[in-house]
Amino acid sequence: MTQLTGLSGKRVLVTAGASGIGLSIAASFAMAGAKVCVCDNDAAAVAELEDERADLQACVADVSQPGQVEDLFNEIKSQVRSKTYLMRSNLDSVAWTYSSIMQVSAGPWVG
Repeated sequence: MTQLTGLSGKRVLVTAGASGIGLSIAASFAMAGAKVCVCDNDAAAVAELEDERADLQACVADVSQPGQVEDLFNEIKSQVRSKTYLMRSNLDSVAWTYSSIMQVSAGPWVG
């Protein structure tokens, strides 16, 4: 398995990241030096993550809801001026884009 390296100072958003595969992905990015924000639609899992993982920023957001995705992207854009990489993880797929969140609309990330 390839280990992630060279991510110091990079920012990553992982959806469905409060548990399972998403959390493993988020933890891997954090171990490689990235600043990681995790979103998940499970509020209890997000609360538990916030208690257990100070190295990960977490928020509740349901990426199947266009308004919540738009709000999430706008919040990140307002706080972060550097490139943020997007990692979408869910039960049926894992997708990756190298695009900056500043240039991506919420549309492709819904659902």
